Amino acid sequence: MIFCEESVEAILSGRKQQTRRLVKENERFNTQGGRGRTNAVVNDYSEKTKWQVGRDYSVQLGRGKKGLWYCPKCRMPYEFKTTPSKIRNTHVECNTDMFPLRARITSIKKERLLDISEVDAKKEGYKDKQQFLIRFWTINYLRGNKHSIVFDKLIKLNPFVWVLEFEAVK
Repeated sequence: MIFCEESVEAILSGRKQQTRRLVKENERFNTQGGRGRTNAVVNDYSEKTKWQVGRDYSVQLGRGKKGLWYCPKCRMPYEFKTTPSKIRNTHVECNTDMFPLRARITSIKKERLLDISEVDAKKEGYKDKQQFLIRFWTINYLRGNKHSIVFDKLIKLNPFVWVLEFEAVK
């Protein structure tokens, strides 16, 4: 799962327990052979599983980048350029073993972006709903083209998002 550096810090501190991702065309919600959201799965257009409750995913800073590792003592994330060997996976400053940072999905639901509650905005790692919406808009709509879309359009669009609730796997 791709997160920005600010979100990784919030995950390690326990402030971030949810993430919202835009629903893309042809993605669908599926409950496979279970009750409720127990076996909830999001499939893409090719029926490939994108997210699944109970599965854990590597936390990374970008598409194609290596997963992050972290020091449990100082909660410092670290990006190895290659998979660390037994000798190299120690945080030198703390003399502590480092571990891969992974996120296990505990629930999935689909909702409109603006339906986020103040409680869920805090689970996203933000102070309030407004702060979350501004950051979401910046990440998803203003990439490299700040003048083509204005924030007011978010109110009109109110897109569907996947709400992925997760826990850091330690």
